[in-house]
Amino acid sequence: MKKNKRSMTMIFFAVFVLLIEAYRNKKLMKNAGFLEKKVGQLQGKKERLDTYYDLLVNWIKCGKIIWADILNTYGAGRVAIYGMGELGELLYDALSKENIIPEYIIDTNPNSYYVIKHNSETKILAGSNVDITKKDVDMIIVTPVFQFDTIKDNLSGQTDCTIVSLKEILEVAESERYS
Repeated sequence: MKKNKRSMTMIFFAVFVLLIEAYRNKKLMKNAGFLEKKVGQLQGKKERLDTYYDLLVNWIKCGKIIWADILNTYGAGRVAIYGMGELGELLYDALSKENIIPEYIIDTNPNSYYVIKHNSETKILAGSNVDITKKDVDMIIVTPVFQFDTIKDNLSGQTDCTIVSLKEILEVAESERYS
């Protein structure tokens, strides 16, 4: 009887340990999924930052860019800027230094501090409602270059303006520098 009781206790203990391990493994698996998702998000952010880094290095290598000449390459005199993150702000400042004031700023956050602070002449549009034509501007410059294809597809259904990424413009500037 003692042997039977001892065996039952050992079996109960073993089952208890197995249940605890199963619970821990389930919890670990749940955390593994969470970590996998976080790693994916961080990889996406790294790719975006790498793209920005490469673009800024290219911009610096171009040296002094005469924006009027670059815009003339595209046959564009009047422009709109899509995206007023850091790159949009840099582009706006660079254009402004040559007295090229964008006709429009298109941004998903049209109430951002920078947009409000610097725009007396420039009209502001929400990114989802772009109702401008070639009569308004010749070209829309997209600054979130990592999303260019998606943004261009979205804008193409809303406007007949030429849509170009800032990355492409800087590549043209660099090629003109060496020609």
